Amino acid sequence: MKIELNTDLLPVLSVGMYESILSIDNLIEREFDGGEYTDEERECMTDSIDMAVYKNAVKKFAMESMKEFFRDICFGKEGYVIELLDGKIWSPRYYNYKTDTLDYTVEISEFVLGKIIVDAIRNDKFWAWADQRYRSYDGHICFMPRDKVEFMKLVLAGEYDRVVAAYLTYIGFIYGCDYTYDIYENLSEYGLGKFLNDEKAQAVLTAAYERS
Repeated sequence: MKIELNTDLLPVLSVGMYESILSIDNLIEREFDGGEYTDEERECMTDSIDMAVYKNAVKKFAMESMKEFFRDICFGKEGYVIELLDGKIWSPRYYNYKTDTLDYTVEISEFVLGKIIVDAIRNDKFWAWADQRYRSYDGHICFMPRDKVEFMKLVLAGEYDRVVAAYLTYIGFIYGCDYTYDIYENLSEYGLGKFLNDEKAQAVLTAAYERS
């Protein structure tokens, strides 16, 4: 069966590109690594970034990281066969309350789904963790399951996205999974020049390299 997930439900990485490690400003800083360049040069490069190309690169590296999570953690350590299918980045119109998310589809068999459900029900450490993590507070209502009753209500209702995401988030937590920095490293290796959309900005970048 197919299940729709995203990086809000299963936060083993973030694709937020606003005031975060994946902000294009951070990539510019990393590119020059303290080298000298003028405010005008920086503004030229910032204004020349093709954000559609940049967003596609973030998606590419995020999908690679999610494949790694499902292969090395879910299958390699837990025995859960989960296939990552397709994905896209959703961006809010305004960044007041939300940031970018990776929305993606996974393929999972009924056998593996049943295994995840049974493993979750039997895991007291998971429930102690969920009770602390999935609490609502003023200004925030959490729809993830904090206890077995809420969990089984979701199972019976066929809302498997939150069932799977809750337990896999816990799995990611105990293995220390956070692939966001990996995405940042891959973007840096990819190179700022790939995201500049005019010759003037490319020339500015080349000149700044030569001075560094």
